[in-house]
Amino acid sequence: MIDRQMVEEIVVEVLKRHMGEVEGGKPKLSVISAAAVDEQTIKVLERHWKPVVMDPSDNDVQENADQAVFLQVDQDLLVKSATGITDTDESRLFAELMLQGSDIHFVLHDKLRWIASNSEKAPNINARYKEMLIGYYEKLLDYGVSFTEVDQLGQGKIENRDDWIFKEKLLTQTILEKWQDRVIHVSTHTIVTPLARDTARERNIKIIEYEAEEVGT
Repeated sequence: MIDRQMVEEIVVEVLKRHMGEVEGGKPKLSVISAAAVDEQTIKVLERHWKPVVMDPSDNDVQENADQAVFLQVDQDLLVKSATGITDTDESRLFAELMLQGSDIHFVLHDKLRWIASNSEKAPNINARYKEMLIGYYEKLLDYGVSFTEVDQLGQGKIENRDDWIFKEKLLTQTILEKWQDRVIHVSTHTIVTPLARDTARERNIKIIEYEAEEVGT
């Protein structure tokens, strides 16, 4: 005779594992860092997640690592993850998680925060070199990587593609002067004014056009 209660318990457990849930209903978050993760960071993440610290040198990637965050991402990992190079523990782990279909979040090192936000003052470096680094950032966005902060993750805020899609019919200079991201996706039906294009160029904001159905307009 089938024990219905036992079957129900098994189904619930399977669903929890599939959704990455743990005790308290919090989703699991794999935390990856080359340096030791400080206690305060863990406490912040625990507001919304069940953080599980992963050692980048560990060869066994957890199969249920649906959500993963790399902390203090430096230029080495930024470039290698964007170009598919896997000659370090962190870049190898990034590739493994990508192939597994995990949602990956990057928290940039303080020296690189300007790359992901126009609100951060960019360093006084060669313009072409700066453009190159922003190009790697844009590649990672295309791969589905989100760029965030520990505090945002602690509040359960996850950046996704909708955060940098502009769905209105007219893109103006005023809008781009206030735009905080390095990329803006617009429908092919969106009118972009000449001044808006000039502002995007001056502020290093990349305008990417998609067919209307791709941006949900």
